[in-house]
Amino acid sequence: MPVKQTAQQIAKQVASLTFEESEKFAKAAREQISPVPQRSENQTQQKVEKPEPQEPTPPKTNRLLQTYNIELEDIRRENLFKDLQIKIANGEDVPIENYQNELSSEQRQVLKAQIEAIEARKTAEVSKQKESIPQIVSKRARGMLNTFKKRNQQHVEMRQPPSG
Repeated sequence: MPVKQTAQQIAKQVASLTFEESEKFAKAAREQISPVPQRSENQTQQKVEKPEPQEPTPPKTNRLLQTYNIELEDIRRENLFKDLQIKIANGEDVPIENYQNELSSEQRQVLKAQIEAIEARKTAEVSKQKESIPQIVSKRARGMLNTFKKRNQQHVEMRQPPSG
């Protein structure tokens, strides 16, 4: 059973389960209302001789395998697409031409647009760095300023008596 199921597949499963449950319920109700007549041994032996096919017929099996293979391919494409997006976002150079067969045309266009956006951002950063004026970095003060501040804080003005 695949991990990712479509809504249509889930709906089919739910419908088949509800049909089976309602069928069992109807059989149980029939048996309670009117008991089933006893069958003769000949009829039971005929049923034993007819084996029911348990495996699906070959065309159904082939269709199921084809759908599973298509789903696997889609999952692989999505994973590859996500991986390439992450690599491009991290700044790695990814040649999209190497993935012509693996990616759809829409995915290739999205990746190309992402590459162009990142290149535009890089060029904008480079031009911004060239245009900006370099900052002048001065040396740290040697601490003489701090001693003057401390002296001023320690100095308390003395009150002078009024002259009079």
